[in-house]
Amino acid sequence: MSIRVFTIRLDTDEQRALDILKVIGREKTDSKIIRYIIRRFEPLMNELRIEKEKNKKLQARIDELNSKIKNFKFALNDLLEIDINNN
Repeated sequence: MSIRVFTIRLDTDEQRALDILKVIGREKTDSKIIRYIIRRFEPLMNELRIEKEKNKKLQARIDELNSKIKNFKFALNDLLEIDINNN
């Protein structure tokens, strides 16, 4: 196994993000969390893709239901106008 050594310079925001990632990934050191992220990158991207697809389907369903509600409101208003005009 070859080992690659490198230096990374992080600004303040990146350091904060790294600290948050260490908590999420339950790792204690910067090196361990970076390795964790590298190992988990592909599965995480796959999970993200799946979640985005689920969200897209849910949004389509919400849009469909909103359209039905809108149509129902128009139909109800039309019926109420008919009832009012007949009285």
